[in-house]
Amino acid sequence: MKKMDIGKNIQNLRKKTNMTQQDLADTLGISRSAVSRLESKPSIDTSLLEKISTAFNVPIISLICNENEDTSDAIAADVINSVKSIRTLHSNSIELYRKLPDKTRNFTRALGIEIYKEIIECECASIKKFATSLKININPLFDNNNNKLQKNCTQFIDTFTADWIENTYKWKEL
Repeated sequence: MKKMDIGKNIQNLRKKTNMTQQDLADTLGISRSAVSRLESKPSIDTSLLEKISTAFNVPIISLICNENEDTSDAIAADVINSVKSIRTLHSNSIELYRKLPDKTRNFTRALGIEIYKEIIECECASIKKFATSLKININPLFDNNNNKLQKNCTQFIDTFTADWIENTYKWKEL
């Protein structure tokens, strides 16, 4: 079984997009030597993975998994072996998590972040849709003499929606 190498995947993606180490460093706000170190690591901090995925406009999963090979069988085998070994370990969840292979931990974190981001986007889209529907349905309640009240209600809905979305993103940041 081949070992997944996140640094090598980042390097390959950088070269594929004709980006220099300095270009990536500038995009990430780090030094060129830091990019060089990242490209030699098999595992990278999740928050940095998210920044790199944003810089390349690719899902985090694509940074972790080598696009030229099917790693799902290897990951499944690691998870099964880890689950078997976890049954015999202490109940301390942090200790158990640390005992998982690096690639399994990275894959789990990346998958969790992608799912989390989708949930946040869905929540915000639902709020926007609800606000639009509310504005459409509230407009017929006003007659022509209440244009100012109608405008104030619409503005309140827009402001409330924008504030809710902004505060939701702040509250739920990773």
